[in-house]
Amino acid sequence: MAASSSSRPVVLALSNTITPALAVEILPLGLAVNSIYLNADGETHDIVEGPFDSKLHETPPYKYMNTLVGRYANRIPVKADGHKISKGGYEGVVNVVKNGKSFSTLQIDFARGCLIDYLESDKVSLHGGPNTLDAMLFESLKLPESKLFSETELRALHATDYAHQLFTATLADNHNGFPGTLRIEVLFTVINPEEIPVVSNPNVEKHVSLGSLLVVYRARILEPSKVTPVNLTQHWGFNLEASLRPTPHLNVRDHNMRIDSEARIAIDTDLLPTGELEQNGGTPHDHTTGKKIGDLFPEHQNGYDHFYLFPQRVYDASIATQPPRVQAAQLSNTNLLTELLSSKPAENPEVELWSEKSGYKVAFSSNQGGVQCYTANFQNGAGTRKKIHGGSAEGDGYPKEACVYLEFHDPLSAFLHPQNGIDSLLTSDEIYHNYVKLNFGFKPLARS
Repeated sequence: MAASSSSRPVVLALSNTITPALAVEILPLGLAVNSIYLNADGETHDIVEGPFDSKLHETPPYKYMNTLVGRYANRIPVKADGHKISKGGYEGVVNVVKNGKSFSTLQIDFARGCLIDYLESDKVSLHGGPNTLDAMLFESLKLPESKLFSETELRALHATDYAHQLFTATLADNHNGFPGTLRIEVLFTVINPEEIPVVSNPNVEKHVSLGSLLVVYRARILEPSKVTPVNLTQHWGFNLEASLRPTPHLNVRDHNMRIDSEARIAIDTDLLPTGELEQNGGTPHDHTTGKKIGDLFPEHQNGYDHFYLFPQRVYDASIATQPPRVQAAQLSNTNLLTELLSSKPAENPEVELWSEKSGYKVAFSSNQGGVQCYTANFQNGAGTRKKIHGGSAEGDGYPKEACVYLEFHDPLSAFLHPQNGIDSLLTSDEIYHNYVKLNFGFKPLARS
C-alpha cells in the first residue's frame, strides 16, 4: 500500500489497560503533537499546550506550538554570501533566509487593544526559515515502505505490538538555501511500562512508570556528494497542572525541573549564538540537582530561553549506543531501535520535569547535544486554549509562562560554532539519527 496523505489526527494509546494511562494525538500537518493524555488518578490530563480548535495549529499565535521544526532548529545568522560548509570531502554553501513576517508571532497589544506582529530580526533565520517542516503535511507510511529504518529494526517494532505510526516528508534541494534534497522519516511509538502501574498507594517513594513515548527522527540526502546541516526537534510546551480541577494552573513556576548541564550557549541580543559558553554554576541556570522553575527565576532576562549543553560524559554515553549518524551503506546491518523500545525507564535521564500539585512527572532522554529551555516568555494570552485547560472558542489563550518548552537538538548554529565535537552536518554517505524518549510517571498526592 502506498504512502497516504491525510490531515486526520493519529491517536496512539497504550494497550495494557481498558482506560489507557497514556495516549498521544499527532496531527500530520507539521507533525504537531496536539495532545499527550495521562490518566492515573481517574482524571484525564493533557500536558501540552494547544488551541481550542486543533485546525488552527498552522496559524499565529500557534505557529511552532508542538510541531516538528527544521531542517535546522533554532537560530542561524543570515549572511549575504552564505555560510561555507565542508565534511567528508564534500563542500557546500548554506544561504539561509530570514523569516520576517512569515514567521511572526501574533501577540496582544493591551494598550491598543489589538493584535500585533512580533518579528524576528532581519539578522536571523529561525527554525530553517519560512514554510518548512512545521507547515508541511506529512505522509503516513506502512513500515515496509520505510527507506531509513532497517528491516531488523522494523521487525523488532512489529514484534512489540506497540501502537506506532511512521511519517515522511521531503525538503527540496536549496529549500530556504539549504543544499540537498532531504528525505525525513519520523517514528512515533507509545511503549507499555514493565508492569501495569498500581497508583493507589499514596506512600510510594518514587513515581510509578505509566509508559513512554518514543520519537525517532531519521533523514538522508538523496543526491550523492553533498553536505547539509540538519537539526530537527519537537517544539513542544509542557504544563503538568493545566488540566487540574476546578481551576487550571497556567503558570509553570511551581514545576520542578532538573537539567543535567554545566554550561549553556552564550547568545547576543538577537538570541544568536556568540560561539562562547557560559557556566551555569552559581547562577539561576544551575538546574543540576532540580529546583522549582520559579526559584531564582531570571527576571532580568525575561525568563528562560537558553540552550543547555549536556556534559561531555553524558553525551558520550548516549551516543555510544545511539550514534547521531549512521553510515548509509551499513543501514541493513543497523539496529538502534531495539534498545529504544525497552519498557525500562532510562536510568539517567538528561532532563526531568515534575509537579507536586498533579503528581505527574516526565523524564526525558536523548542522543542530542543539549536542550533548549524556553518558559513561554512571549506568550500573552493571544488566541484560544484547549477546553481541557479551561478554554473556549471565544476565550483567552495561554498567558506568559503557561508552559515550559523542552526542545532536544544539537547546539545553536553548531556548524558555525562546533561544541562538544558536534557540527550538525550530514553528508550523502550518512543517515541522521535523533531520538527523544519521554517516560511518564505518577506519584499519588499525599492525603491530608
